[in-house]
Amino acid sequence: MKLNRIAMTVLVLLMTVPAIASAQVPGEIPIQGFLTDEAGVPIDGETSIAFTIYDGQDGGELLHEEQASVEADAGAFTAYLTPDHEIFRASTELYLGVAIEGGEEMAPRLKIATVPYAAVAGNASTLQGKTA
Repeated sequence: MKLNRIAMTVLVLLMTVPAIASAQVPGEIPIQGFLTDEAGVPIDGETSIAFTIYDGQDGGELLHEEQASVEADAGAFTAYLTPDHEIFRASTELYLGVAIEGGEEMAPRLKIATVPYAAVAGNASTLQGKTA
C-alpha cells in the first residue's frame, strides 16, 4: 500500500517510569494513532510504522528504534513499543519520532509525557511504609 501523505496523530497513553522498588514494571508502552491517506480517508489494513525515541526534539541522541506492523481499523491503530526503561531514568525529556511505510520521519517529533500516577510514584520514597 503506497501512501503519499499520511495524517497521523499519536497519543502516548501510558508512560510508566520505573521505580527503584522491586515491583515488576510492564515492558510494553502502548502508542495509539490515526492514519489517513492523502485525501483524509481513514486507512484500513496492515501498515508498517517506524518508531524512534530521541533525547531532543531536533537532533538529539537516538535512544531506541523499533519497527512495528500495525493493523489500522478505520484509521485507528495501537502499537506496543518495548524500549529499555533505563532511557526514562537517564533523560528528563524524550521525543517520539514516527515514519510511515519507509517514508521520512514526521515533524515535529512528539514529546513523551508521563501520567499523573507515574509522576507521583517517581517521587515516592516509601512503599506501604517501607523504604524502597
